[in-house]
Amino acid sequence: MFTLASVQNGKQRTAKLRRRFALTQALLAEVRRARDAGEDCQFAIDNPRGLFVRVRAGEAAFYVQSRGPNGLKKRRLSLIGEIKISGVKSLAEAVIKAIKKARDPDVVIAAWKEKLNETETEVAQDHAEATAMGFWTFGTTIDQFMTRTVTKDGITKNKLSPPSLKEIKDRLRDRPEA
Repeated sequence: MFTLASVQNGKQRTAKLRRRFALTQALLAEVRRARDAGEDCQFAIDNPRGLFVRVRAGEAAFYVQSRGPNGLKKRRLSLIGEIKISGVKSLAEAVIKAIKKARDPDVVIAAWKEKLNETETEVAQDHAEATAMGFWTFGTTIDQFMTRTVTKDGITKNKLSPPSLKEIKDRLRDRPEA
């Protein structure tokens, strides 16, 4: 049977979970203290909404959770020591934006790990979306065009001459947009 004290503690615990924190060095110090003490806890971040810090099993990491057209998605961004505060805010905003637009948030996280700029990230998202839908990409089309062969007198050779292949490869295929 619950006592009045335990119900009040339960209400206090629920209120603490709903509280949002500013992402500051002081909060990260508290997260490190909780991690080192072996506590399991979570801190919801005020800005951007959907970002939170979770401490579980001696590990402290940033997570993002957002709802989009495909439902609720939650993704782990990185450990707290791997990224600066300004970087985690911009990464979280980009991942939340991807979730809300029904794009793949994992591509945004992978692009951040590879240190790609915004344009390269968009290209990676387009490529991942096309691959997931089974569409051909421009690069696939160029590759198939370049590998066409013709057989004459039992000898198979490329339809295109070596200089043409080199020009197509240099001018079209090796572009990030392909």
